[in-house]
Amino acid sequence: MNGNLHARAEVLAGAIALGEATDEQRIEYRAHIASCEGCLQSLGGERELERTHAYVGLAREAEVWEPDVRAPLLDRMNHAPRRVLRYGLGFLGVCLLISLIGHVVIGSGMALNQIKPTLDDPLVINYEGNRVVIERRSVRDRKPAVAAPALPRMVVSNTVVVLPRAPQKPAPNAPVSIRIKPQRAHVTTTRRELAMTAPAPVAAVTNSGKPASNIPIWRRSPRAALAEATVGPIAAHAEAIHNTLTVAPAYATRDAEPEGGEAAIMPRPNQIAYSEGAEGTTAFEVLVDEQGNAVKCVITKSSGWPVLDDAACAAAKRVHYRAKTTNGRPVQGVYRDAFTFRAAQPPE
Repeated sequence: MNGNLHARAEVLAGAIALGEATDEQRIEYRAHIASCEGCLQSLGGERELERTHAYVGLAREAEVWEPDVRAPLLDRMNHAPRRVLRYGLGFLGVCLLISLIGHVVIGSGMALNQIKPTLDDPLVINYEGNRVVIERRSVRDRKPAVAAPALPRMVVSNTVVVLPRAPQKPAPNAPVSIRIKPQRAHVTTTRRELAMTAPAPVAAVTNSGKPASNIPIWRRSPRAALAEATVGPIAAHAEAIHNTLTVAPAYATRDAEPEGGEAAIMPRPNQIAYSEGAEGTTAFEVLVDEQGNAVKCVITKSSGWPVLDDAACAAAKRVHYRAKTTNGRPVQGVYRDAFTFRAAQPPE
């Protein structure tokens, strides 16, 4: 309890010395030092505290601060010679290093200029203990360029087998009987190689010794077929023969066919077909509408390679067709064709 009173007395003494104490605090401090001899001796009375505060204020106001820079300057001046010496030696070392590098570079350039090597002599370079030998080779010593291997080629054969139409019978009242020689199935084979160029067809020779037309039978008009038919002997009806012959009317139906002939369809398989050596025969049907556009392509016989089948159908759908006609009126029709793909033999 006494310790708290002494501490309280010290706080009150400080407040009185600063001039911040109230009247109640001053009365409390007076009562405490009146009863406590120790606090009176250590802290002093109220008037002594006020005088001490006044002296401290006067001393603070009279104090003037003057910075003393002489001591730091003298200390720096004492260490300056060593610092200057250190900086000077560093600068001289850098200059010597730059000079040494310049001499090395210039000397190396002069040595290279004095060598003057020829194409026959090797170029020898010595640098830091390493010896590098460079041999120069003239243009004539170079190996000739090797031609790149030829890319694989593929032969596309267009094979079409068409059965001829049966001849139309003449009218019952026709005065002349015409016997047409039976016709065989006509087979057309076209071989194409990349550029799809077909060889020149061989002219067939008829019984009369004259070469036949290059147009296949199934592509000729009925009138031309009847004009080339062989007329048999007519001994029984010699009296009824007139100078004019009654010819059967033309066919009323014409099948769909590509514009430009079968050579207009040019399949171009993907590159994977060449690398894998794909071969086979693809037969397909193309549905042609009234305007001659390919509507749908159906594979009727696969070659075993989807890449070849897709190439045949894609080529068939790119071509424009002559629409099928019935009595001169265009109708939907079907065009059938087949392609044989085989790898071409490399040239010798």
